[in-house]
Amino acid sequence: MILSITSCYSKQKIKERPLSPEANIEKLDIIGYFETGPEDIILEMKKSALNLNYKLDKVSLSQSFNFLLDTILNNNPIYLEDQNIDLDLIKKEDATIEFQDKSVLIDLPLQIIANKKTFLQDILVDGELHLSVITDINIDKYWNLFTKTDLIDYYWKEKPQVKIGSINLPIEKIMNLIIDRTKANVVENIDLAIKEKFALKSQVVSIMDMFEQPFAIDQDAGIDLYINIDSFAMSGTYNSLDWTTGIISVGGYGEVKGRKEYSSAPNDLPIFTWIEPDQNKDTSHLYFNIEIELNRITNILTEKFTGQKFSEAGKEITIQKIEIKGMDDKLGVIADVEGSYNGKILISANPRFDREIKSFVSENIEISLLTKNIVHKALGWMLKGRIKSELDKLLKISLVDFIEPIQNQLDLQVQSINKQGFIELKANIKDLDILEFRFSETKIHGTMHVPIELEMIVSDFNKLF
Repeated sequence: MILSITSCYSKQKIKERPLSPEANIEKLDIIGYFETGPEDIILEMKKSALNLNYKLDKVSLSQSFNFLLDTILNNNPIYLEDQNIDLDLIKKEDATIEFQDKSVLIDLPLQIIANKKTFLQDILVDGELHLSVITDINIDKYWNLFTKTDLIDYYWKEKPQVKIGSINLPIEKIMNLIIDRTKANVVENIDLAIKEKFALKSQVVSIMDMFEQPFAIDQDAGIDLYINIDSFAMSGTYNSLDWTTGIISVGGYGEVKGRKEYSSAPNDLPIFTWIEPDQNKDTSHLYFNIEIELNRITNILTEKFTGQKFSEAGKEITIQKIEIKGMDDKLGVIADVEGSYNGKILISANPRFDREIKSFVSENIEISLLTKNIVHKALGWMLKGRIKSELDKLLKISLVDFIEPIQNQLDLQVQSINKQGFIELKANIKDLDILEFRFSETKIHGTMHVPIELEMIVSDFNKLF
């Protein structure tokens, strides 16, 4: 809900300001009281959606997974007690790993060495087995990671041989029995490797920490933008030739306020959801409310227009002083003028924001005479011709000087993240727009919309977490 504070004015007798003799010829009908906007305005906060399109280098991802798998296999020898067999599983060469949607496809070449101690001598069985497994991944709303790995196929690349002294005998049937008894161990090790490598909660906290870092909006004034994240979602993964890709989407409310001591993201995470395949999440939409002091715009207009003389058909006025006033949904410029009319004039309109030129522009501008707080109809010659067109320019108010620094600071923030080296963050700010605005007496209150394309490229997966 948009909150406003209603301004009140006392209806006391107003002593009118003297007009030039020529101006007194025309009848000045009273329109009403000149009412400024409320003392303060609070716009409803709009929720931001930051969608991070990530790309993981497949070579780095495979190396990281293989290293962990080696560690787990080497530290987990298998003993089949009922057969009195020691079984070693050795990764013959790197496993290939492919992420697809919510599944991981793994082809794993293993050397299998079985050593059975007998009364006479040890029997050594050696063979090379190629396993194909698929791991389905699921995450519940409380961030618990579940994996289910199934052995979907295997074949002997080198059929196992039994070695008794110098004699080699094929015992593929025996080895098939061993595989049947131990495939649960292989599956368990792969589940463990995935869970350990993707320590989900700690990784998500790291990502939230990156998004919740303050963005400097006004470096000199110490004004920062904070995003308070309250939702988190991920897509399944997709594959190209060199990359594993996906989308991480966070939602929250942007808040602009004075600089404070930064603290890392909390460990209590928002509820997790999956991004459905048909949801378009390519572009991020950042929203935050801003306030711009009208006296800053007054200073710009004063420098630009004070002392300017407008004349036509024997009439002329010179601007002596300018003041901007907010009038809730209207914007007003009060100008002290001298010449064919001596006094104050009020130029007002309901402006719209032109995002192409980053300016407030107005049509159907009203020009009124202002004596004390009473608004009168303007003199007829002010309402037409060159003088009116020049006065109209007072309500073409550019916000470029206020908006460009915001974009520059966002660019600097991205550059700072990139200096960390292990990721490359690309942020393409497509536009800056003001969606909604109102005017209190002394400020512009607006909702800023920043559509951004965010991409994170991870070339060294080990350094990411």
